[in-house]
Amino acid sequence: MLPTFRPGDKVVDLFCGTGSVSVALKGVGAHVEASDHMLWCSLYTRSLLQNSRRPSFVGIRKEVAYRSVPPAYEQILTFLNRLEPVEGFIWRSYSPASARFCGIRRMYFTEENAGRIDAIRQTIEAWAPDLTEAEEALLISDLLRSSAGIDAGASARDPEIDLDRTYTSIAPPMRPEYALPRKC
Repeated sequence: MLPTFRPGDKVVDLFCGTGSVSVALKGVGAHVEASDHMLWCSLYTRSLLQNSRRPSFVGIRKEVAYRSVPPAYEQILTFLNRLEPVEGFIWRSYSPASARFCGIRRMYFTEENAGRIDAIRQTIEAWAPDLTEAEEALLISDLLRSSAGIDAGASARDPEIDLDRTYTSIAPPMRPEYALPRKC
């Protein structure tokens, strides 16, 4: 398929999924518009297509006490990774705290991990007016990807941030306490 496209061709990927076709087409120089019924797929693919270079985060540098070194992206991730947990939607719905709200003790995440996910998401949402569309998509998709890899049955670990990739996972040091099967 790729040999039929030339640099500058306009392509629409209507069912982008994880973006592999969109990224391959971008790699041969096509201008790609991608969409998917699932918001997660659209956000993830947008983060891949729109972030060819390390984002600058000019609009929120004051929020994280920006310094010229290390790069802005690393500073943003460090800031987000250090946020204190908050009691938000994920905490109420997907951690053992859910027992107090719906009568079912869900154990997808520990209360601490769920609270950290909520804190990061709320911060990204507060920053949204000052982020570019690409920066917001990158941060949200990083949070979703890193959250998907951390569950109540995972072993304790502190994933490393790989800044040499086109995108980097927000990798909060999550320390699961539970190893029981999921209830819901």
